[in-house]
Amino acid sequence: MNPDIVYLHTSLDPSRVNALWISVYSAKRACLGSRIRCIVSKDEVAELKSMTPPILQGVVEWVPVQTPDGSSAYQSRWIKTQLVKWLDGTSLYMDSDTLVVRSLNWDELSSFSFATVLNRLSNQDLEEIPCRIDDIDLFDAAGWEWDPKLDGFYRNSGVMYIRPDQKVHEIFSAWHQKWLEFVGLTGRYLDQPALNVSLLEHGWDEQMGDEWNAPVRVLPASARGALIYHYYSSVGMSAVGSFTLFGKLVQMMQEGGFNAAEADNLLARGKVYVGMGGRIKAYWLAGQYVFMFRAILTKLICTALGKTPDHTT
Repeated sequence: MNPDIVYLHTSLDPSRVNALWISVYSAKRACLGSRIRCIVSKDEVAELKSMTPPILQGVVEWVPVQTPDGSSAYQSRWIKTQLVKWLDGTSLYMDSDTLVVRSLNWDELSSFSFATVLNRLSNQDLEEIPCRIDDIDLFDAAGWEWDPKLDGFYRNSGVMYIRPDQKVHEIFSAWHQKWLEFVGLTGRYLDQPALNVSLLEHGWDEQMGDEWNAPVRVLPASARGALIYHYYSSVGMSAVGSFTLFGKLVQMMQEGGFNAAEADNLLARGKVYVGMGGRIKAYWLAGQYVFMFRAILTKLICTALGKTPDHTT
């Protein structure tokens, strides 16, 4: 039996919900023989069920969880850092800003019990891609040390292969406690700093290949040979853009014009960009670097003024 495909979702924002449907659709299409389960806040499960599009009726097995009060961002990280509690056997967890574009090779993962993916491609320096460059800075705010020599180790929590056993439960327990500590010290909800500290403390280095987590929004070349596209939409779904494959499919779903045949064709082609293609790609990448430099400039100005940037995620 194939591993389960697992999501978690704590938002009723239409763009986020439609992103979930598109990711689920891609998994349904590519992961034959796998159950698709979604861990959700108990308070939102009824409404999410009612929002399920006809093409996905009966596809998702809902797992309601009683979550603490707080924002959607807080609740989602509260669940993710304890995810193993609600799994029903071997599972592949994916964030809902992912697309499965090819059939998955489960045999490649069979020797793992808790495998994660690099935050960027393994041949990239940490600063080369403008995505979550502030993670490392926050180690100082939390009073944690991070050896720059380990930059090539830094893991992303958006795709995780989990075969629950005692050791895996121990790592998740440490991750959750570290995350609670991190939130208390920094006021931020990011879960990856705590994940990386926990993995290092447990000497854990099981790693999936780069093809399981292609960051195509910030590095389109990573699409070559990829199994899963990851769009890194934590800055907001609007940043994904309707001219990306993921954004186009979400737009189709949101506007009520979702066509399975057209979606299947787009997914089969697997092109990162649709429509004007290369020209928009150039503008899009330029926009990403503008975003990076703006974030760096904001940080420098705030530091000079003795202020802290306003972060909510």
